[in-house]
Amino acid sequence: MARKRTPEDKVVNDIIRKALQEQDEPIPMHPDEMQQMMELDETTPRISVEQMEQMQNPVSAGEMGLFENMGQMTGDPEEDMRAEEERDFFENFVDDIDDVLKRKIASDLVQKVQADLDSRKGWEESVASTMKTLGVAQNIDKDKLSVMPFEDASTVEYPMLIRSAVQYVSRSVPEIIPNKPAKSVVIGKSTPEREAQSTRVEAAINYQLTYLDKGFYNDYRKGEFYKAICGSIFRKLYHDPLTEQNLTRLVKPQDFIIHYEQVDLDSCNRYTHRMYMSSNELRKMQYYGHYADVDVGMATYPYDRDDITKEVDKMDGYDISRANAEGEELFHTIYEVHCNLDIDGFEDLDEFGEATGIELPYIVTLDKDSQKILSIRRNWMPNDLKKLKQVWFVHYQFLPGTGFYGFGYAHLIGSLARASTALLRAILDGTALHLLKGGFKTADAKIDGDKCISPGEFRTLEGTYDDIKKALYPLEFSAPGPQVLQIMQYMDKTAADIVQNTEVMLGSASNTGPVGTTLALIEQGQKIYTSIHQATHRSFGEELRILAKLNFQYFPEQFEFASPEGANFVLREDFDDNVRVIPVSDPNIASFQQRQAVDQATLQMATQFPQYFKMDKVIRRIMTNLNVPALDEIMFSDEEMQQQEEEQMAMEEEQKANMPSPIDPLEAEMAVQQQKIDGDLAKEQLKFDNEREMKEMEHANHVQNLQIADLNGLVQQMMNGGVR
Repeated sequence: MARKRTPEDKVVNDIIRKALQEQDEPIPMHPDEMQQMMELDETTPRISVEQMEQMQNPVSAGEMGLFENMGQMTGDPEEDMRAEEERDFFENFVDDIDDVLKRKIASDLVQKVQADLDSRKGWEESVASTMKTLGVAQNIDKDKLSVMPFEDASTVEYPMLIRSAVQYVSRSVPEIIPNKPAKSVVIGKSTPEREAQSTRVEAAINYQLTYLDKGFYNDYRKGEFYKAICGSIFRKLYHDPLTEQNLTRLVKPQDFIIHYEQVDLDSCNRYTHRMYMSSNELRKMQYYGHYADVDVGMATYPYDRDDITKEVDKMDGYDISRANAEGEELFHTIYEVHCNLDIDGFEDLDEFGEATGIELPYIVTLDKDSQKILSIRRNWMPNDLKKLKQVWFVHYQFLPGTGFYGFGYAHLIGSLARASTALLRAILDGTALHLLKGGFKTADAKIDGDKCISPGEFRTLEGTYDDIKKALYPLEFSAPGPQVLQIMQYMDKTAADIVQNTEVMLGSASNTGPVGTTLALIEQGQKIYTSIHQATHRSFGEELRILAKLNFQYFPEQFEFASPEGANFVLREDFDDNVRVIPVSDPNIASFQQRQAVDQATLQMATQFPQYFKMDKVIRRIMTNLNVPALDEIMFSDEEMQQQEEEQMAMEEEQKANMPSPIDPLEAEMAVQQQKIDGDLAKEQLKFDNEREMKEMEHANHVQNLQIADLNGLVQQMMNGGVR
C-alpha cells in the first residue's frame, strides 16, 4: 500500500516539476537555498547534496526516492508527471475537500441511503417473515406465547424451506466450485507465447482461490445458502489493504442497499455496502492510511439492524440483549457508497478546461452515526476518457424477481411452508389432546388441586365413584383424520414440483432405457435448476473477470507460488486482455447424472463410429468426470501416447525396410500373363492326355472284344464236331 502523502511531499514534488522543466543544464541549487524555498522549519530534516542532485537529475539517479513506486523515470516531463498522477489517482483525497462540503455530502448520502432502505421494505419483510419457517431454531418470541392455543402447544416448523435449500447447495457448489474452479482461454490468435501465458494464469487463479484465499470456499457455500432462501446475494471483490490480498467476499442481501426499482449495477446511480466494523478494525484502516484519521465517536449497539438480520440472529442463537457493553458487540455502522457526484474543485472538465456539470463516479465511505467521511476515491480508470464507473460487485440471482432483488425459496414456497407448518402443528396438537384427555371439574369437588395422571399411576381421591364421576367431565378430542394428512402431502408435492430435482425422476425410471430417454428425463426433471445453474455460472464468470482485473492492478511484477505440478510463477502483465478467465463448469450440464448420461452417449457414438473420435480423449474425459483419483497414474499422458505412436511408426518403418524390393509393374504383368498362358497350356495338355487315354482304352476294349469273339467261335466249332 502506498505511503500517505504529506504536505512536505507535495512541496518536494513541485520543486521536482520545476527542475524537470529547466532548459539545458540547470545550475544546481544549494541545500540551504532549497531549505529556504521549501519554507520548512529548522526541525525538518535537511536535504543533502546527494538528494538534491537526484532531484535535479532524476534520470541518472540510482535510487529514485519518491519515485520508487513509479519505476525508472523516462526524463520526459509530461510522461513522468502522468505516471505520478496515476500513482495518486486512486488515493483518498478527502482531506483536500472543504469541511462544509464534506458534511453536506455525508448528510445527503445518509438520507439517500435511507430512502433506498425504505423502497425495499416490502421485500425485506417478506423474506424476514419466511425466515421463521426454516425450522433451524425455535423462533417463538416470548411476548407471543400468550397467543398460543394452549400451554405447551407445538412450536415445530415444517422443514420444507431448509430441505430445499440444502438440496440446492449440495448440488450447486460442487458444480461451480470443483477442485480447480477456473480455467483460462486465449482471446484471438493462439500462439505458443499466449498458450504459455494462459497456462500461468489458470494455475495462478486456481492457487489463489483454493489455497491463498482460505476463506473463499466456505464463504461461497454460505452465499449459495443465502441465495436459495432470499433470492439474491452479492459478492464484493476488493484489494485488502491490511493483508495485501485480492479477495472476494459475500455481501448479504440485507447489507447491500439499492433502490428496489433499479435494473442493474451498471446503470444505477447509487448503491451502498453496509458494514459493521469494530473500533479496532476501523482504527487499523485509519492507521495504515486507507481511511482518514477523523474522530467518529464511540461504537454503539447495532439496534437498527434490519428484520432479516434479526431473524438470522435468532436462528444462530444470538441474543443482543445479553451483549456486554465492553465486548465485541459494539460496532460502527459504515456506509461504502458507490455513487455519482459533482464535487467542487474536482469537476469534470472538457477540452477547454470548462466544467461540464457531469457527475463522476466515486466511492465514498462514511460513518453513519457521526456522518464523518472516511474516504473519497475515484471509481474510473485513469486512461478512460468517458470516466465510466467501475463495478466491484457481482449480483447472484436465484430467480429474477419483480424488482431489483431476486426471488428465492422464501418467495416461491414460503406460503406453502407456513401452511404446512400450521397443519403439522395442528396434527401434533390434535393427537396430543386426543391421547391425553382433559376436561372440566365442578367447583365443589373434593379433589385436591389440578393433578395430571402419569401412565401406570393410581391416585387416592376422597369421595365415592359416583362423586368422582359427577365431579369430572372429560372432553372428547378427535384425532386428525386422513384428510389433513392428504392436504399436507398435496402441499408438499406442490412444493416439490417447484423445486423438482433429477433424483426423483430417475428413481422412477428404468435404468436400462436408452441414453436419449435418460437425458430427456434428466432435462425434464431439472428445468428450473438448469436455469438457476446457468445464471450462477455467468455470475461466477463475471466474478473471475473482476478478480483477474484486480490481479492486473495489484499483483507484483512476478508472483511465485507452489502447486502440485511444482513451482510456478505468473507475471502481472499476464492478466491482460489476451487471456480470459472463465469458470470450469459447464452451463449446459447442471448435475453429475446429466454429465454421466452425456458421457455414456458419447462413448456409444465413439464405439459405433471410431473413425470420427479420438478414443484416448473420450476415455480420459469420462474418467475425469467420474472424479477418479490419481488419473495420471493409471492412464497414459499425452506425451506417453505420442511416444507410443512414434514407436509404432518406427516399428512399421522397420517392417517396411525388411520387405523385399517391389517388382516392376511391367514384369509383374508379364509374369501374370505367362502364368495365364502356362495355365491354358496345362489345361490343353490335360485335355489331350485325357482324349488319348480314352482312345487307347477304346482300342484295347475293341481288341479284347475281337479276341473274345474268336475264342467263342473256336469253342463253338469244337462243340459242333471238333476242329477240322
